[in-house]
Amino acid sequence: MKLGKKPIIIRNEVPGFIANRLQAVVLREMMDLVYKDVVSMEDAETALTFGPAIRWAIMGPGQIFELGGGERGLQGLLDHIGPSMETWLKDAATWTEFTDDIKKKTVDGVKEAIKNRPSDIGNTNESLTKYRDGMLLEILRLHRDFKI
Repeated sequence: MKLGKKPIIIRNEVPGFIANRLQAVVLREMMDLVYKDVVSMEDAETALTFGPAIRWAIMGPGQIFELGGGERGLQGLLDHIGPSMETWLKDAATWTEFTDDIKKKTVDGVKEAIKNRPSDIGNTNESLTKYRDGMLLEILRLHRDFKI
């Protein structure tokens, strides 16, 4: 709480932490897209960072989609692009085990992406950690300052 994080209430027990489970599903889809040569890991991370993730730092996807649906909210959005989303979900990764090939391609892709970053935003594990931690603190400060 001192850093400005918020607790959640767990209503039923499941394996793992809620945030980590959500992260795992997103990572699996990224890994699948990279493995299928749809996109590089660097571009998948850029798409997520400057797409959903930048919005998710403000509010969750349910509320983002509520706003995206205009006057009709989430229902309007689901009515409008729901069929397209269903097509994407049918094509999404469903595997539940990390094969050696998928792991290797992902690890290699992450190493390449880190290497390609400018040094001022972290291009080694040490400098990347410093950049990440500083950005996280700034995001938490923004939440505090906006009374979220």
